[in-house]
Amino acid sequence: LFVERPGELLEKDWLMSRLWPGMDVGENSLSQIVCNLRQALAEDGRRFIQTESRYGFRFICPVRTLPRMDDSPAAEPADLETLSLVLAMQEIVTGVQRVTDIIGEISTATSEQSGGIGQINQAVTKLDEMTQQNAALVEQSAAAATSMSDQAALLTKAMAAFRLQHGA
Repeated sequence: LFVERPGELLEKDWLMSRLWPGMDVGENSLSQIVCNLRQALAEDGRRFIQTESRYGFRFICPVRTLPRMDDSPAAEPADLETLSLVLAMQEIVTGVQRVTDIIGEISTATSEQSGGIGQINQAVTKLDEMTQQNAALVEQSAAAATSMSDQAALLTKAMAAFRLQHGA
């Protein structure tokens, strides 16, 4: 992104939306990417990428498009430093793409885990409801057993008044 727009101020939000589309990523991730780019470019990468505090970053090194080796077999790079810079930038782009892919996979896994946790929460809620229903049924059964015991005692008293003779 930097070499595509040399000299332009690339705002932090714009860079993050391009590097991690549709993902909620903090500015620390962007700062780490810029730090890695600076390290890859030179010991003092600040001479290539300028920080505009609270706004974004600017690629301040002149950018030239080199002829492709495939297009012109006789074409040679203007200097070794430029070729080295181009190769370093290609490696960085590849690395950033790998990081973006990994972050996407992490985001997908997090969404799946969140869905699984939601299902577990629903199951626990259902188990709690069933436990409460069972507790109410146990209370009802205990009350019914007590009532039947009381009725049996009354029936036993009522039957005591009647005597049967043996042999009749």
